[in-house]
Amino acid sequence: PHENAVRSALKPLVQDVLSSIIDPLDVMKPAHVWSAFSALRHYLNNGVGARQYYKMSELSPTLCRLTASARDITLPMTSQTRATANAVGLAGYDERVAVLRTKTRPKKISLIGTDGKCHAYLLKGKEDLHLDQRIMQLLELVNRLLLHDKTSAARRLRARHYAVVPLSANSGLIEWVGGATPLFTIYKRWQKLNTQRIAMQMQANQQQQQQQQQQQQQQQQGHGQADKQPSA
Repeated sequence: PHENAVRSALKPLVQDVLSSIIDPLDVMKPAHVWSAFSALRHYLNNGVGARQYYKMSELSPTLCRLTASARDITLPMTSQTRATANAVGLAGYDERVAVLRTKTRPKKISLIGTDGKCHAYLLKGKEDLHLDQRIMQLLELVNRLLLHDKTSAARRLRARHYAVVPLSANSGLIEWVGGATPLFTIYKRWQKLNTQRIAMQMQANQQQQQQQQQQQQQQQQGHGQADKQPSA
């Protein structure tokens, strides 16, 4: 139903763009073609991409129709985040789904487990998570080896990892790690500080150049006044 709704909403705009390309009003004036593209881009940016929250019933009606049999569905999580040794089933969900303002617009969903806790996951699309899953499995194996080593176990050495579940070739679930700072956020902070540092340095250089120019002008004025004075 959601695909049909998107198709019906975008079909007139897409047909307008295609018709303007195939049969333009004036070949020498392509402004009409660009205006059609601009209207489509405006709709996608302000209509589809502007929403920050969705309802679970809008995204997954099948999940909303699940009954008590959903308790047989095991939530993906690592042994580090699971409070008990038993598997945690699905007991419910949070109706609110947040949309992250990144390139692929991933969705943050919250599922309620049979342990009574809320477990958050990142639903990513347009990306194959099989390699991420293999890396997390490797880290889990490393933790087992560290646990069986006496020296490493005494120092409590372990690699922090999270659950990754590929749902298809281009989508999957990633366990949400709370209290962590993304690398992109650190990069943006560094970029902002670096831009401020460069701006301050350029301002200081401009002030220094202005002072040097003023000093040169004062020296030139002093030499000019000395040359005008009559000789004895």
